[in-house]
Amino acid sequence: MSETQDLTSLDAIFDLPETLFSDPKLRQVYEVLIHRMKDEAKGCPSESSQILLMERAATTYVTLKQWEKDGKFSPSQHKTYSEFFLSLMGEFNRSLKKKTPEQTRIEVLNEVKDIIVGTVGKIKDPKLREVLSAKFLEAFETAGV
Repeated sequence: MSETQDLTSLDAIFDLPETLFSDPKLRQVYEVLIHRMKDEAKGCPSESSQILLMERAATTYVTLKQWEKDGKFSPSQHKTYSEFFLSLMGEFNRSLKKKTPEQTRIEVLNEVKDIIVGTVGKIKDPKLREVLSAKFLEAFETAGV
């Protein structure tokens, strides 16, 4: 085993087999789904099962799309596979509700911070913009954001 191998990362599971999915659009959909689910899960306790669930949901979705494209489904198979995908997404959505109140507070404050930064950045007066930026930065640091 390599000394530099990270035994805590599950990033290697997010590798869509090119032999199964050569369509660049489906590969892009997979990457977008993974990115969005990881983004949605920010602030949630990160469990291995949740990370594996993301991978399975994204792979299941692109498999479903590939098989639809290739016409490999009977109506009953399509229904069964679609229901399986929806059950994975339901489980993922339930896992998102595990955020602690503190994680939710930080998430909301970060959104407010982004709005303030964007608004202050539009102020034409450089001195006023600098003063406001410094005051808001200080306040957010005090709030732990």
